[in-house]
Amino acid sequence: MEKAFDRVPRFLIWWSMRKLGVDEWLVKAVQAMYRDAVIKVHSAVEMSYDVTGAKLYRPLPFPWITSVVWRGEAAGRDTSPSQRYSRNRKKENLPRAIWISLPIITSVYVFANIAYFAVLTPLELKESEAVAVTFADKTLGVMAWIMPLFVSCSTFGGLNGAIFAGSRLCFVGARAKHFPEFLAMINIKYFTPMPALMFGGLMAVTYLCIGNIYKLINYMAFVEAIFFGITISGLLYLRKTKPNMKRPIKVHICFPIFYLCILIFLTVMSLTSNPRECFVGIIVVCTGIPIYCFGVMWKRKPKVIRNALSKITILIQKCTLAMPQQDHFE
Repeated sequence: MEKAFDRVPRFLIWWSMRKLGVDEWLVKAVQAMYRDAVIKVHSAVEMSYDVTGAKLYRPLPFPWITSVVWRGEAAGRDTSPSQRYSRNRKKENLPRAIWISLPIITSVYVFANIAYFAVLTPLELKESEAVAVTFADKTLGVMAWIMPLFVSCSTFGGLNGAIFAGSRLCFVGARAKHFPEFLAMINIKYFTPMPALMFGGLMAVTYLCIGNIYKLINYMAFVEAIFFGITISGLLYLRKTKPNMKRPIKVHICFPIFYLCILIFLTVMSLTSNPRECFVGIIVVCTGIPIYCFGVMWKRKPKVIRNALSKITILIQKCTLAMPQQDHFE
């Protein structure tokens, strides 16, 4: 069974490269590299057990797996749709961005982890504070300094995408009257949602008061999985109840179903493995309910409150040189 399963990736490599018109010698070279990497990974896994069968290292907790997978995969998945209001030719560029970027990112992540297992021992993986740096020290020699540089660039890129997407979410939410009015304004010089960017920075500083970045990641990953699951469930509901609704971008129904199954798996496993942090994440989300009731559901606010909100909006407009977005800017 294992041999049959091992033949599948090699067959896919051969079939894909032959379809692309790659020479046969290069196909065989890639297959040999893949086979060698698989052997080294199997050897590394076997080395993690001593002769008595006891593990030499502690297994990775599931919340860590969830957060690592989530952050690596989310770098392009949740930021691309958020740029919808900032791009031209959205129907063509959004699917193109997804289908080009995600396979590349996934391949890089998979091959990087294969390289770690092939070069480093389980003990080195356990004791290393930065696995990529340890890997670079053993393989790159005098050029090992380039690995921290690449990690910094990757971190900067991920942070840039998160800030970009988060500010647009606040911006669109304010346009739908779910956030204060001033968050739906753009700077008249740079045409960016500056109030929303400043609001996101303020919220980030507030979250950092927690002190433990790993708990913060677990809070966010669990809550994000819940809300994405609700969103995908709504998509499936509309696909069934309103099949003729106009949809600028439409994918096969198998993709959202598969994605929803992954979200359910991550949510359930997170709840069973670390319920305390999941419960705290739910509480953090529930703190927004009173604010929603005050800002959105309460329509007939007293004149004093309306005047105060209006003064705050005018003050932020002056400080950020912002104004509401007009139709001809879209």
